Amino acid sequence: MSDHQKLIVDFFILSLYNLGTNNDIIIETLFKSRLEEEMKIDNIMKQAQKMQKQMMEIQEELANRTVEATVGGGVVTVTANGQQQILSIRIDPEVVDPNDVDMLQDLILAAVNEALRKAQELMTAEMNKLTGGLKIPGLI
Repeated sequence: MSDHQKLIVDFFILSLYNLGTNNDIIIETLFKSRLEEEMKIDNIMKQAQKMQKQMMEIQEELANRTVEATVGGGVVTVTANGQQQILSIRIDPEVVDPNDVDMLQDLILAAVNEALRKAQELMTAEMNKLTGGLKIPGLI
């Protein structure tokens, strides 16, 4: 119910009351309807606050969870957290060839992308637990 509609209902209730007629049932019904609407809004707000708190808890938990991606038979390993932050990159010294920098760059790029993909999967799985699989735009 919009604010404008609430004002109309309030004005109508007040008008009926001021008329002093036997409109007690109508007034009571309108008033009860208005209270039920307010209670629905209050419940929605409480649920939204609860969900926001749970989302914050999940974000904190994701910051402490890690995923790893290894490429090139283990020569490059990237670790990321659930918030999609790269925490470390390990490179086997044997793969470092000053004459073939392109290969090393490709390996690092592949490992970073794979780690970020895994971190995204982790975040999506955790958020799906909260939303019950409902796809909420902008949430994930």
